[in-house]
Amino acid sequence: MTYLSVRKRPNQPENLLFYAVSAYWDKKEKIQKRYQYYLGCKKGAEYRFNARAGEYSELFQATDHEMAYWNWRRADGASEKQQDLCVAESVSGADLRACGLDLVLNKIAEDSGVKKHLTGVFGSELTADILSLAYYCASQDCAPLYKADVWSRDQVLPRKTPLSEADIAQILNTISPSKCLDFLSSWLSSVDPQDRLSLDITSVSSYSTRHYDVMYGYNRDRENLPQINLLMMVSQTTKLPIWYEQLPGAIADVATLKDTARLLRQTGSSLPKIVLDRGFASKSNIVALLKGRFKFTMGIPLHRFSEYRQMARQAYQNHEFISPQNTLDLFEPNDTLQTQAVTRVLNIEDHRVYLHLFYTDYYKSNQLACLMSTLKEIERMLERGQRISNPTHAELAELCFTVKRTPRGRKVIVNTEAIAKLRDTDAGFFAIMSNQFKDAEQALIAYKLRDGIEKRFDDLKNDTDLGRLRMHSPRTQQARLFIQFIAEILRCKILHTIQNTGDVPSYAKTVTGLLGEMASIRRIKMPGHRAFYKRPTKHQLKIMEILEISRNPRYWPSLT
Repeated sequence: MTYLSVRKRPNQPENLLFYAVSAYWDKKEKIQKRYQYYLGCKKGAEYRFNARAGEYSELFQATDHEMAYWNWRRADGASEKQQDLCVAESVSGADLRACGLDLVLNKIAEDSGVKKHLTGVFGSELTADILSLAYYCASQDCAPLYKADVWSRDQVLPRKTPLSEADIAQILNTISPSKCLDFLSSWLSSVDPQDRLSLDITSVSSYSTRHYDVMYGYNRDRENLPQINLLMMVSQTTKLPIWYEQLPGAIADVATLKDTARLLRQTGSSLPKIVLDRGFASKSNIVALLKGRFKFTMGIPLHRFSEYRQMARQAYQNHEFISPQNTLDLFEPNDTLQTQAVTRVLNIEDHRVYLHLFYTDYYKSNQLACLMSTLKEIERMLERGQRISNPTHAELAELCFTVKRTPRGRKVIVNTEAIAKLRDTDAGFFAIMSNQFKDAEQALIAYKLRDGIEKRFDDLKNDTDLGRLRMHSPRTQQARLFIQFIAEILRCKILHTIQNTGDVPSYAKTVTGLLGEMASIRRIKMPGHRAFYKRPTKHQLKIMEILEISRNPRYWPSLT
């Protein structure tokens, strides 16, 4: 592990020395040793760094010397660029760069409206910087943000000059949380009032030790790391991410909804129709949504609402679920997943809501079969005296079996009453509450479309660099999330476009495949002449046709 050591000069406490210190294990002497590299110093108010300091930018993050370090990097980078510029101008003014990603993503940014909303909030110059970083995040799977430095040197981007590490740090520091909220309010206002937004929360692990939102909590990825929670809303029509919030890692899903509802009411746009997971279900949240005049559809966990659980059981005992008129047409008539539904009208705080109760024979029988199969395996292990390592199975063994030692050997006694209680579960039943849908089938369809937001979370963690955040500064991390959010909008827009196109080639059926196919297009610009694009391949022409990218003959001479 490498860390920054700041030392004072003897008899000169105002002067500081900076060292990068790394520890290692000496195998011969069997002790831990360390080696250090001198990075620079501070004399009064003046900082001086050497060339080696450029390799250790992460050591200065979230320290009192971070701003001075990046000012030095910026000045050093400017001098190098000036030297390179002088050399280049003395030889030639030719420009040859890859432009395929810019052709695709710029078209997507304009069609989706992201570019217009960004410009209205951040201005044209910072918008170009944000989009350039978003293009990198959208096209380079799981690549750290600092590698955009090398990548940008050969790319045509909205930003006119390449991105250095100092530029990236400056952009992240310039993106303020207030401006991000302004963009989200503007972006939310563009949603069709008839559209529905799926709302959910995921956890994002982080290595940060200085961020106030990074805490230990329920980790959805089962990682033993602190985390932040990320709340996001996704359109069920366009499949585009519409809203996100960064939340403390220790906060529970059910505790976040009231603040989000109040914030959405204050954005000035029309209140969205939202679809929520069962994790948000609580009586206080339901009342808050009703008083806020939201149209919502929410899954209801029956084990948490005893009165609704009793309604479902009563409907089952009254044989309401076997009525042909209550059988839904979502599946084929002979499908094993055939579902029945009944609806109850409730009055909550003088507001009418509809509680849709569903029952599926397959889910109940499947769960009971799994339970009995597991209990049978546990009984065999206990008879043989084998150790049960699975915690869940060990709990079942303690609850449902008693082991006694007799002169003839081990005897396993079955607790049939405990097993009967386990079988008497809510398996096969589920419930949805809505003040928008009177019809149970429409409510179920809207709730099933929630899987769009789960896919967006998977994209953020698996196809991009958001599996584990490495930013230590709170402001930098918030800006990093915002850029990734913009990149995800672009990727989702591409995916929605190709999914709605009938004849899509196999090489363009994924966003990564499509962008990888287009990345090789080159643009050439010679001094005193108009820039033009080199001949695209047959596959690239097909993608340009799908995305409706303009092919002006003045810029595509090979296509005339």
